[in-house]
Amino acid sequence: MKRNMHQWLEELIAAKIKKALPVISSQKMNDYIKELGELAGIVEPVKIVHFRNNNRLEEIHPKYAVLSTHCGRRTFVVLALTLGILYL
Repeated sequence: MKRNMHQWLEELIAAKIKKALPVISSQKMNDYIKELGELAGIVEPVKIVHFRNNNRLEEIHPKYAVLSTHCGRRTFVVLALTLGILYL
């Protein structure tokens, strides 16, 4: 049976610290990522475009405010594919 990378890392870290890892919600993880982005100085303005009833709405936010785990997953996939890393 194949294990995914997350399970493997969790088991590795748990073996090192000899206790279970805390579980964190996705919402709280995203909050922490935004906070780290702000502390790291990732403040370039980013334009977010929404369409509502054929109206174009543009909002400008600092880049740290739009960081999330989803952005991290997308970035990882693009970089992995660029480097030729295949998931087996």
